[in-house]
Amino acid sequence: MRRILGLAVVVALLQIPVTAGATDGPECGDVVTESVSLTHDLIDCPGDGLVAGAHGITINLGGHTIDGDGAGGAGVRVGPGFGSVTITNGTITEFSEAVTLDSTTGNTVSQLSVADNTRGINLANASANLVEKNAVTTNSLDGIRVNGAGSDANVVRQNVVQGNVFGITVSDGADENLVDQNEVSGGNFGIALFSAAQETEVTRNDVFGNAVSGIQVQSSSNDALVSQNMVHENGEGILVDVGVSGAIVSRNEVIANTGDGIEIRGSDNLVERNVIVDNGGFGIHLTATSSNNTVRRNDLEGNSLGPILDAGSGNSVTL
Repeated sequence: MRRILGLAVVVALLQIPVTAGATDGPECGDVVTESVSLTHDLIDCPGDGLVAGAHGITINLGGHTIDGDGAGGAGVRVGPGFGSVTITNGTITEFSEAVTLDSTTGNTVSQLSVADNTRGINLANASANLVEKNAVTTNSLDGIRVNGAGSDANVVRQNVVQGNVFGITVSDGADENLVDQNEVSGGNFGIALFSAAQETEVTRNDVFGNAVSGIQVQSSSNDALVSQNMVHENGEGILVDVGVSGAIVSRNEVIANTGDGIEIRGSDNLVERNVIVDNGGFGIHLTATSSNNTVRRNDLEGNSLGPILDAGSGNSVTL
């Protein structure tokens, strides 16, 4: 009799349905301390969506969406004390920042759709991180932002960045970062270096359809390499601003921009071996503030105001 009763209890328990609830994966605001794959969307999260609380974990969105309430926070935050976190495979929308990497190192942000946030992916004093193969669209400020004196040796590559006010920015003392093979379009500014971003390499990007400029180097952002980019159909093509020195602008294709192809306002920069054709202004414009720049071996054809205007002092210009 006891065996029969015991069997009946087991059968009854097996017939009770299991309902997915709060224990079925993390919920809005959770601190994640082990690798996780989302099993459902997180909707209207107040504050942060998820916060990394351990080193070396993977936060896999599993194709799901982390959605904010539009009032602030980060979709996924990795802060001081944690690093080598991978964030991948899903959509993050309606936060102040979709992904925040703050004073952390060695993280990977990949294969995300990041849309309709204030900023898309923000690296703040964060070093040696990889941001790649994301779709970053229609954020109201920066699509991808690398800023702060501790933001060194990051790699931003193979992202599609579209319809943000600023596509990709590197700023505020960030050093030795690489921006490579991205498609940046449909904003006001495509790729912008400013506020003493040092030794940034901007290479092999396709930058087009930005209203103000394709690539800008500004505000003492010295020793930049701008090379092998396709810069076309923007307002200005490439701008090297007042106070910038040591920039190398080389082997770019600068085509059909509304304004000048390449405008140099700074000093002691090199412009060489670029193809600069069919722009609405000058092919290369050295403004009155420019000095001691070297311009050589560029291919200049069909620029509306002429191939080169040198209004500066001490510049060395040869075709």
